[in-house]
Amino acid sequence: MPMTSWIWAAFALADASPATQRIDAIEEAWSTINAYCSDFALGFHSETGSALSRGERCWDRRGRMRTATQHANGTVIDIRGENEVWYSHPDQPVVLHLQGPPSADEVPSPIGHGIGELVSLVVDSAHVEEMGSVDLNGQETWRFRLTRADRTEAIVFVNSNTKLPVALELRKSNRAIMSYGLMNLTVDPLLPADFFRIQPTDSQRLVELNLDPNASNSEEVLRTLENWRRQ
Repeated sequence: MPMTSWIWAAFALADASPATQRIDAIEEAWSTINAYCSDFALGFHSETGSALSRGERCWDRRGRMRTATQHANGTVIDIRGENEVWYSHPDQPVVLHLQGPPSADEVPSPIGHGIGELVSLVVDSAHVEEMGSVDLNGQETWRFRLTRADRTEAIVFVNSNTKLPVALELRKSNRAIMSYGLMNLTVDPLLPADFFRIQPTDSQRLVELNLDPNASNSEEVLRTLENWRRQ
């Protein structure tokens, strides 16, 4: 599951919240963006410590997303598009290309994993509390809080200049359990034609997997991926 999709699903409610001026500005700013690239930092926190990952994420309005995550031995690259996945791990001597047939009923998601999901979290949730502004890295930053029945809180931080989200913090029992930050945002970058695919190096080989969702169940998919890992 994409990094933040479960967050949006957990907090989004069916009823639309009364639109405030700031929320309208956020929605309008996001609607004008066709692509973006940003560095990210994702942290999961427990009472005994934290686990942190860093990388870069790029997305375009066609719903394609490229995530490059730092790894001890190199960079993990994960590219997702409509009915297509590319994957490369520094510990595997292969590039995985997973494809499925196009679905006539499937509509590309307008959510841009990262920024777009945080926008939807604020815009589409029924109960949003504005918490005022704070200074974040020298920039005025708006804060919005969403609270679930189990008292889990999501706090979304929005740059007042760009009107785009720059961070998220999940809290429970007054303790942060997850944090997600976006840095060095570039809006509408010029992305090469082959940006959303992986070209194998001389030491890698390409493994093509084709899955028919009408004929494949989850167990078959897992077996296929396990056979790939053994190659």
